[in-house]
Amino acid sequence: TVDSKIGKGTTFTIELPVNSDITTPDTDTSVKISPLQSGRILIMDDYPTIRLSLALLLKKMGYHVDEATCGNEALKIYDQTISEQGSYDAVITDLTVPGAMGGKELAEELHRRNPDLYIIVSSGYSEEVILSRYKEFGFSAVLHKPYSPDELREVLSCTHSKY
Repeated sequence: TVDSKIGKGTTFTIELPVNSDITTPDTDTSVKISPLQSGRILIMDDYPTIRLSLALLLKKMGYHVDEATCGNEALKIYDQTISEQGSYDAVITDLTVPGAMGGKELAEELHRRNPDLYIIVSSGYSEEVILSRYKEFGFSAVLHKPYSPDELREVLSCTHSKY
């Protein structure tokens, strides 16, 4: 059913039939993350749930994680960490941050500081030209949202090899 009110919004209600022929497996389907990697990663995403989920996942993988909500904050954290604690192994950045510095501008600024920095662009907008030609824009790799822990691990495994 559809219930729509001008100026208020629209509600769609979808009812799906139950399939009683489906069996539930007895195996545990929860994601198991073993700490196979280590290092320091800076993540920048304006959505708190995405940023916090990614940080938790990276920490479970064995990484030290710093978080930023926009490009300007990421640059401040990067500069402070570099001067106090050393380098980053990678930066994972959202491409689009409304009203603030996004991933493209952040990558440009970070490459001025370290041309060899491994920067991963991440976005849920598949139509972005940058995602299909990410290396031309200074990114080392791309993660299309949503991505799995295995996809994240695979992209991060390239941080110490030539990309």
